[in-house]
Amino acid sequence: MHSAMRGVEDPHVLKVKGLGTIEHAQELRQTLLGALENYNDVILEFEELQEADLTCLQLLCSAHETSVAMNKRFSLHDNRPEALKKAVREAGYARTRSCHKDTQNSCLWVGGWQV
Repeated sequence: MHSAMRGVEDPHVLKVKGLGTIEHAQELRQTLLGALENYNDVILEFEELQEADLTCLQLLCSAHETSVAMNKRFSLHDNRPEALKKAVREAGYARTRSCHKDTQNSCLWVGGWQV
């Protein structure tokens, strides 16, 4: 998994490409934490994401929960690759409403995950 940061101001766009799998979980975790520590508004943009698994989804969910706790914004770019959509559908993450922890009503898994 490779990531690149674009811009130094909010919103901060973090581009991720490659594999979003368990083998790359530590790298993704560190990247997400670094972005949340340094920016108030982080948008994750997936470039050429080839594969995603449950670990990737769990890290994204955790990053979102962390952003809510820090009173920051964390969102996914509207251009969502099929690999991510497939992982969300197969893991049963697609939702119609936010979970009870989401005080900002900004759940990553609500809407936008159709085939």
